[in-house]
Amino acid sequence: MSTAIKEIDRTPLAEAGKPTPRFAWAALVSTLIVSIIVPMAWFCIPPNAGLIFGTFAMQGTPIDPAQFGMLMNGLSYSAMVISLPCGFIIRKIGIKPTLLIACGMVLAGALWIALFAQMGYQYLLIGRIIEGFGVGMTSVTGPTAVAIWFSNKRRGLAIAIWSCWVPIGMLTIFNVSPQIAKSPESLAIIWWLIVILLAVAFVQFALIYRMPRKDETTEISLEPLKYREALPYLKNRQFIALLIAWLLFEYINYGFTTFDVTFLQEGFGVDPVMAALVGSIASACGILAPISGAILDKLHWSRKWVLVALGCCALAVCTIFGFKAASIYLFAAYFFWHVIGNVMLVGSCRPMVPFLLGRGGSTVVAVALSFLTFFQYLGETLETFFTLAIGAWGYEMASWVALTPFAIIAAVFAFFVRPSKAERERIEAELSAKANPPA
Repeated sequence: MSTAIKEIDRTPLAEAGKPTPRFAWAALVSTLIVSIIVPMAWFCIPPNAGLIFGTFAMQGTPIDPAQFGMLMNGLSYSAMVISLPCGFIIRKIGIKPTLLIACGMVLAGALWIALFAQMGYQYLLIGRIIEGFGVGMTSVTGPTAVAIWFSNKRRGLAIAIWSCWVPIGMLTIFNVSPQIAKSPESLAIIWWLIVILLAVAFVQFALIYRMPRKDETTEISLEPLKYREALPYLKNRQFIALLIAWLLFEYINYGFTTFDVTFLQEGFGVDPVMAALVGSIASACGILAPISGAILDKLHWSRKWVLVALGCCALAVCTIFGFKAASIYLFAAYFFWHVIGNVMLVGSCRPMVPFLLGRGGSTVVAVALSFLTFFQYLGETLETFFTLAIGAWGYEMASWVALTPFAIIAAVFAFFVRPSKAERERIEAELSAKANPPA
């Protein structure tokens, strides 16, 4: 193991923690504002599925469901590609410049689509790929920008609040875009709106956000490490188990998110506007993630893993009821368990990263979040298999065959996030020694 580990303050993140600096909340709000607009670009495709299919059909170049799915998966591919290098980029140029570049990338992609998407499917796909680079960088940099400002007492809540970036952005675009885009000719208006909002968010973040001063530092050291010195911290059983559970959650959640609206229209005959509203709520319920974050902060440090495990178990139940057109009650059961699992996992998985690895400093947190983000988008790209399963077996059987087994595996790995008995005894001994120093 790198000797650099010994040079970082190893004070366990299990202790009560320092006070949170007053500016931390301003830093959180500024970061959240710029982050929220990003998923508006990311998720503007599903609620407008009918118009997108219709547009290309009118042009004489109809697209099939696999091509439509690629509009989401293509973005995930580029987000996944940039996620691992993003930890290195943060190390080189800093948190603030990296998030500004991320915002600029999404803006560039949205502008490309607004200008050129009407020229053909390939142009729309290129814009989605450009947007994906910005989405991936935001996923890593946003929580890092928040984590360094908050102490142990409030870090879980703060990161959980930031984690609402996707639910808020998704809920907004799912319900606003169908009202704006009433015809194929008006589709470009959605991306022009996103371009304007991103420009405003870029300016406010550039003006407001800053790094903590020396008297504002928390338990996460701002002392930079070399990229290769940060990697040994990731050789951690709990972190690896969290990565796998998060990967499988994202695969399952992305599958439901991509096809919720289409299923409601085909399975129950719901009109597009209502389908977009209902389909957005299950995923946008992650807006309740701060509840999980607050609970995470209150839980004893050795029991924080329980939220991850319960979330994965709820997700497994959700897949059993998923996409059943036989009864609205079955859909309601799916909806309920999707909400529970989503809230628990969105509100606990990211905050667990600085809790598990934060004693390595901000560089380790950034690198660890880049790995978590890589696994997130890897899980989303696996949604292709769910698309193929729907084509082969239909919605109901695809949920059982292509989702349920992986939800069970996620639940199993979630139990490995639990700290070992030796670690619990060691940290409790350290905390006891600090609380009762020798006379």
